[in-house]
Amino acid sequence: MATTPTNLPVPSESPRDLKFNAGKIDEFVTSMGWTYTDRFGNQHYTVEGINYLSQQAMAAFGYVILAGKTFTTGATINNPNEVLLNTADGEYYKWTGSFASGPKVVPENSTPAGTGGIAPGAWLGVGDASLISALSASDGEKLIGECPDIATLRTIEPSYDKQRITVREHTANTGYGGGKFRAVLNGIGYTDNNGTVIKTSGGSAWIRINSEVINPLMFGAVPRADDTTPSYHSNINAAIAAASGKSFDGLCMDFNISGEILYNNALATKGRNLYLNVIKAAAIANIVRVNGAAHSINGFKIKGNSTDAAAGIVQSNTAAGTVIENCIIVDVGRNGIITAGKECIVRNNKTDNCGYAGSGNFRCSIQMNEGEHCVMEGNTCLHANWGILMRNEIGVSQGFYNTIRNNIVVASSSAASDSQGISAAAQFHLTTTGNIVRNFVDNGIDHQNCFGLLITNNQIAGCKDAVFIGDRSCGRIVISHNNIEGCQQGVRYYNPSSNPFTGQTFSDVVISNNSILGSLNYGIWVIMAGTSSANYNTNIVNNIVDGNGSGGLGIVLDNVQQGTCSQNTVRRVNGHGISVTTCESIKIMGNTITDAGFGTTGTYNGINISSSNRCQAIGNSATGATMLYAIVLGAGSFNMAHINEARSTTGATAVNISGGTGNVESLNIKS
Repeated sequence: MATTPTNLPVPSESPRDLKFNAGKIDEFVTSMGWTYTDRFGNQHYTVEGINYLSQQAMAAFGYVILAGKTFTTGATINNPNEVLLNTADGEYYKWTGSFASGPKVVPENSTPAGTGGIAPGAWLGVGDASLISALSASDGEKLIGECPDIATLRTIEPSYDKQRITVREHTANTGYGGGKFRAVLNGIGYTDNNGTVIKTSGGSAWIRINSEVINPLMFGAVPRADDTTPSYHSNINAAIAAASGKSFDGLCMDFNISGEILYNNALATKGRNLYLNVIKAAAIANIVRVNGAAHSINGFKIKGNSTDAAAGIVQSNTAAGTVIENCIIVDVGRNGIITAGKECIVRNNKTDNCGYAGSGNFRCSIQMNEGEHCVMEGNTCLHANWGILMRNEIGVSQGFYNTIRNNIVVASSSAASDSQGISAAAQFHLTTTGNIVRNFVDNGIDHQNCFGLLITNNQIAGCKDAVFIGDRSCGRIVISHNNIEGCQQGVRYYNPSSNPFTGQTFSDVVISNNSILGSLNYGIWVIMAGTSSANYNTNIVNNIVDGNGSGGLGIVLDNVQQGTCSQNTVRRVNGHGISVTTCESIKIMGNTITDAGFGTTGTYNGINISSSNRCQAIGNSATGATMLYAIVLGAGSFNMAHINEARSTTGATAVNISGGTGNVESLNIKS
């Protein structure tokens, strides 16, 4: 305004104030704004502002329906909260335009569009159709209320069957575990589980919708923030119990626990993606225990405390047929995985640094007990104290048709002095194949009291015995196509004189097509000196034994009855290429021996037969200036050397007969 008012007190008779106020009256009456400013700088409502406040106040008291009136009959709208029915669409409308000139008159046979239009400042729908339209908008859900938590839900009585309700979160101020529920008025057949079924005091039940896959959040578990986060094993157990016969998903979220996670469902349950962290103050026997049915454990991740004697996943024989796969188990004090019973599968799991707080059999990365038709495959066991154990109690039970294949087992530098990579006992028709085993202080593969055994296509390095069988009776064994490097013994088939187990029988063993490099003591060592024990039909065929000049003997047979040693290649060993002592009826045929006695020229022979009877050396070839003779027949009876060849050896002849009775040689050549 051009006129500048005074600051004289009210009432002022100044001409300037009179002219200024005249303009303000015009602004009060005609302005579409809600307020104006007086000559002292204070704000006041205009007529339009007062009209708006009136409409809001009337709206707060609800709408007034003009009974018997419609757009068809015609009507007079006197107040902003009066609504008029349009029979054409069944919607009620209110007038949001001005009432300054008087009531809004609606002629007969009118429509909202024809009497002002449908828009803000004109007619607006206020009935169900408008509500439906608002709810169907992209943000329409903001108009719907929700229950804050499960505790509150328990206090709400439904009005009708299948009534729906939304719960914001399971427990107040956690932000997790909300969802949608439907009502069952007669909830007598339901039990409150604090997750998927919530009972009211009136006996109704709220049932969680879309709960075919159960997760821990539904039962109040909260993901781990750090070790101070509370333990949620009880909540997780409640979720697993509710998932009986269905699926359980841990959602790949970390949860702290201080107690056992229990699968005890009578119906097979599929569990996946559960990540568990054992709080450091906890001391529990089993982190996950599996009972009751053939469950599935897939993609679990367990972080334990290395110093606590807890096992990772323990499956009892009541859960035969369980599958444990794709799990990661780290720093548990006892076994990473233990299974028992028939038809179990342990597949594609990873264990790391397990078994250092256990003793005996409870030091293993993976242990399978009392198995039948079980498979242990594709697992990776790192920093192992003890690797994989397939166990039955000798003399009590046997395992049948089990398989250990394609596993990677690597020892820790701090593993126990008797630690083994893959061991088995009391097995019938066990297959151990395609495994990688490294750096165990004791044996890489160790099998006792096994029959119908296959040990094939394994890679073994840095162990005591790469492959050991013996101590207790065994037979019908094939040890074939293994790649062995840097072990003390490549293959040891053993029943020593010091063995306390008398009366053992060893028979029908084939050791074939193995590649053995750099064994420190023996490439292949067969010794059967046990008291009142017997050995029959040992066959050592087509192996490569390369001492690599690092020490060790080639192929050694001691106290063996009946068998063959044929088509083997032996070179660069520090003793005899093939040594046969105190044996009976061994055929040594078609072997190729190069540089036996490596580093000790003129001391050792290609094949050395001593104190043995009825052994035959036929068609062998020995080459190298480090050897003395191709063949030596020493003490013993009726041994024969026939058509063998020696080249560049230091002895005067190919064959030397140094003693015995009835030993003969014929058609042997030195060149």
